[in-house]
Amino acid sequence: MIWGPLIACYLFLAGLSAGAFAATAYIGRKYPQARRICFLGRIVALAALCVGLVFLMVDAEAGLSDPGRFFLLFGNPASVMTIGVYIICLYMIVLVASIVFDAMRKAQSRALAAVGCVLALCLAAYTGFLLGAATPYPLWSNAALPVLFVVSGASAGLAAVLIVGRIVNAGQVARMRELGRFGVALPLVEAFVLFCMLVSVATGSADGAASVASLVSGEQALAFVGGVVVLGLLAPFVLELVQSRLKAPRAVLGYLADAGVLVGGFCLRYTVVAAAVFTLCV
Repeated sequence: MIWGPLIACYLFLAGLSAGAFAATAYIGRKYPQARRICFLGRIVALAALCVGLVFLMVDAEAGLSDPGRFFLLFGNPASVMTIGVYIICLYMIVLVASIVFDAMRKAQSRALAAVGCVLALCLAAYTGFLLGAATPYPLWSNAALPVLFVVSGASAGLAAVLIVGRIVNAGQVARMRELGRFGVALPLVEAFVLFCMLVSVATGSADGAASVASLVSGEQALAFVGGVVVLGLLAPFVLELVQSRLKAPRAVLGYLADAGVLVGGFCLRYTVVAAAVFTLCV
């Protein structure tokens, strides 16, 4: 693999897909009347995963020249990549089944939603473990990274579902006021996990300190501070906090907050990949 922008796209889209499924499972249970939003949210989850897998295959250049090598992933259960393939296959089966139930206007079973949410959690966490298993860079080989990607994926998935929801039925989304509380809480949790990870990595080794320096004051500072911290964490937190104080939520503030979450989610993956690879290759 090249471990560049394409793998960052895959990591982001896989996490978004997992978060979108979890969001639709919650919305579908809490608001049974929001079936169209849930259906479209699951379509977004499936599309994101499929596009992400295309990026992954393109990034794995050897696989394109010899597609048969991809099938070898199924035969090595000790590999993190193989475990990831199992998770993706099972998750996609549940996701497609959920979409079929939606298309047939049949109610989702609690068991199917629960299994899907567990697989979504595993998928989001796997994207963090994948980096750690690939190359022992300090920024990748730490316990906080999978947790960070889970929280970020949940935030990005919820944002994507809410954007689709506002497009098809803004009034219905406006009545889901508790989802705004998730928009306030998730950036706080993500910021806390991110801070803990950076402190741990920076104090663990010289290479780790160099990677963190690249994020906060070096080559990746613009994308990290501007994209992750400001657009991805601070702006959504403030906008959702303002929304919670308004008697009538404003769709434009929701769009801005959700767009910031998506930009920040991608910038997080890109800068984590770039700060480790580019810093330690010079």
